[in-house]
Amino acid sequence: MNILGNIIYGFMYGSAWLYFTIVHNWKIKGKENRPDDGPLIIMANHITAYDPPIVGSIMNRKVYFMAKKELFENPFLDKILRAIGTFPVKRGRPDRSAFRESFRLLNNNKVICIFPEGTRSKNGELGNAKAGSIMIALRSEAPILPVGIKKDGRQFKISIGEAFTLDEFYGEKLSRDERKIVGEKIMKKIEKEIEKI
Repeated sequence: MNILGNIIYGFMYGSAWLYFTIVHNWKIKGKENRPDDGPLIIMANHITAYDPPIVGSIMNRKVYFMAKKELFENPFLDKILRAIGTFPVKRGRPDRSAFRESFRLLNNNKVICIFPEGTRSKNGELGNAKAGSIMIALRSEAPILPVGIKKDGRQFKISIGEAFTLDEFYGEKLSRDERKIVGEKIMKKIEKEIEKI
């Protein structure tokens, strides 16, 4: 990321931190669970449009996000998003370029965030993990940091869990049912964090 990108990133997430502190009186648990180095996949539930800036603001390292390709159709927004490390993903079907970028970042010990449900929950209930999020977790073999987000009136509450891996599944050719089990394990870790709030 270039110097301008670093400045924009710091300003955006610094401003977000102040906003959530002053306006939403947010509460964060588990900051001690944030790994200081190495590849990392943050996986969180998705309940509001605020979730990406929340996740970016609570971390002690730069977070790279996938964002729907449509956002990059605006030339100005495209430059801003790319400057801060956000990259496009086509929704509704496998996007190999987004997968490649995810693996490239993780291979370089970066942090990426995935909302495994793929879209915001309309009723606040946890959905199922999409196949793409499961595939990235399995093929990269990167630790996963579960994050639970809850909104209570105006207040946001966040719980960061301990990073975990999917060692028992690495290198295996999994059936659809076995991949479903992996997805359920991921979502249960996120659910556990939501329950802590």
